[in-house]
Amino acid sequence: MLLGYCSGALLHGHFNYSSKKIHTWTIALIARVEELLKRTTDVNGKCDLLAHRAYAATLQFQKGEQPSVDWNEPFKWWNRLLTEVKNAPLFPLERLSDLMTVLAPVIGDEPGYSPLTDKLDELLSSRSQGFIAAEKCRDRAIAFMDQSRPIRAIHELHNAKIKWFAKETLRGTILSMLMLSRLYADINLVWAAKYYALAAAYLVHKDNDDKLMRYFPDALIQLFNTCYQGGEWLTCINLLSLVSNAHYQFHSNPEDYEKHRHFQSIIVHSMIIFQSNKKLGSKEIEAHFLKVLEHWPLPDDLNDLVLADDESAETWINSTEPDQLWKRIDAELDGVPFSDVGKARTFAWRALGIHWEVHCTNDPETVAMVESFVSCLQIVTVDLADKDLNLMPTTVKIEASCFKAAKFDLEEVTGTLGSNWKLEIPSSSSSDDLNSWALAFATVILTSCSLLSGEKCNSIFEESFKKGLQAKTFVVRPYHDLLNEFSQSEFEKAKIEIQRPHSPDAICLHEAEVLAWKGGPGLGYSESNSEEQISNRYNRALPPVRHSIAYFNGLPEFRELVRSLRAQGYKDWHIILMIANIALNKKAPVDTNYRPGSAEDRKAIVVAFEHGESPDDPLLTMEDLLRTPIEMHLKMQLSTVCLTWRLFFKSQTPDFEALRRVLVERYGYMTDDVPHDPIFVDTL
Repeated sequence: MLLGYCSGALLHGHFNYSSKKIHTWTIALIARVEELLKRTTDVNGKCDLLAHRAYAATLQFQKGEQPSVDWNEPFKWWNRLLTEVKNAPLFPLERLSDLMTVLAPVIGDEPGYSPLTDKLDELLSSRSQGFIAAEKCRDRAIAFMDQSRPIRAIHELHNAKIKWFAKETLRGTILSMLMLSRLYADINLVWAAKYYALAAAYLVHKDNDDKLMRYFPDALIQLFNTCYQGGEWLTCINLLSLVSNAHYQFHSNPEDYEKHRHFQSIIVHSMIIFQSNKKLGSKEIEAHFLKVLEHWPLPDDLNDLVLADDESAETWINSTEPDQLWKRIDAELDGVPFSDVGKARTFAWRALGIHWEVHCTNDPETVAMVESFVSCLQIVTVDLADKDLNLMPTTVKIEASCFKAAKFDLEEVTGTLGSNWKLEIPSSSSSDDLNSWALAFATVILTSCSLLSGEKCNSIFEESFKKGLQAKTFVVRPYHDLLNEFSQSEFEKAKIEIQRPHSPDAICLHEAEVLAWKGGPGLGYSESNSEEQISNRYNRALPPVRHSIAYFNGLPEFRELVRSLRAQGYKDWHIILMIANIALNKKAPVDTNYRPGSAEDRKAIVVAFEHGESPDDPLLTMEDLLRTPIEMHLKMQLSTVCLTWRLFFKSQTPDFEALRRVLVERYGYMTDDVPHDPIFVDTL
């Protein structure tokens, strides 16, 4: 321990001593510990020595006079320790778990960290029925939250929630669920957040333990605020009395709104909903609001606050025109206000660089089933956020329907842009079926947006399933059951009859930074690989069009085309590849069953590339080049380049802009080139 302090002090300039001497001491310490390990037969003592050896592997001057740590070394010794500790009941496992929490900001991203902590949690669970392990998961979650790393915190809280799920520790489960709900809301995944708020409220209410009931209003407040964030403002109106009654029943000094800041947010949000609707001019919504308050009266002081022209609400909607109000809403919310009214319903969000939209009718039964699917999809995206699926930054649109005769079905359909799907859910489906199918459909949709092979995608999904993905998407009760538990059918059915206030065509969907599309070098990319591929393109694409290019170089309109493409950033290899593809398409067999990218297509390309263009072959003409717009030729070229990187474009509706962005930002599509002999006449 003293050596560790000395090493740290030396690194920070607080200790004037020779690094060579520190290195000598470190080597001596390691040798002594390893000598004792060879001689020790007592398993508890051996585990203690293994812990010291792992600590010694973290010392900065073990390799020499320059500070460095190879974190594979301490992980090797920690894993040896966990192998031995099963037979060492006196070794303090909690101390090691506490160390992992302290080191989380430093080594949390190391490959060995998660496997080690998972194994550590299992051992703690076997010793103490999982309760201590749950506490350690929670502590690590808080450490990651302090580091502004919500994804890692969510992973740890899911582990804590499961390990705490027992009568004796139900409080820990409830608090974990509430923290999960807040974290999902913080990263703009409203329906994942809503599920966990519903689950926490249900668990407290059904357990009916006086010691736990103080969390009932907290869970309902979280549910209300999540709905508010997602624009489900009529749902907020329907929840208001339930939330306020729970607050007045289970919180001490409920009228002290300064003390109960969370409940104060309910008051302000309710004011904003009421005053915003007045600005938007929906008499139907105002009448519904007043009807709900008449059915479930609020305390007089609260009723007056909500309906008054309060300064805080007016500050929020201080615009004079509805258009200005929408701009404020656009900046601060994650959904269109009153999105839960009208004949049709849209769930929209952004995650992993994808714009997600799910559309359905707004009847309560369909909405409950579809929300369940959406929450599952959002939870899955978080679980995969730290994996690189090589996703395209595209749009996913899902048209969902729910009826008795339906069978679970997901079908990709042709659309205008991106990945388009038709989803059917049977209204009579069991909770297990709905959860299992929702998970399966989520993986199918993500696979279609990924440029990895189906096999590689499945490998990533299997790893997530092994780590408990299914348990994250199902908690306490099915989503649709929980939704119905806190809904009044009379008021839910009213939503479909109310006309939605005027809203803009689109509203900004905020994507959390931790769920942003992954850029940077793509899987398999390296500068040397790229240069090798580009050299191959020059060598292989030029022979089939060599004589045509010589002819084109004499045409002013061709030279102008080359100049224009170069000005847009295209390299000579782009232009040659485009011309070669045009030549190959011209030679392609006329066949109604002919499919670009098929085995026959690949064979024709190989043959054409091998033989090249002879002086006797008919030359290409400008008419051949311009018969199809140049922009379309360049788009079709993207799929050819994809194949060279072993990327697989799967969607029925090509999103060329998304594909191009992947190639540009991750595979050097517009920057990489190699020296080559002049091909085109100088266009300057």
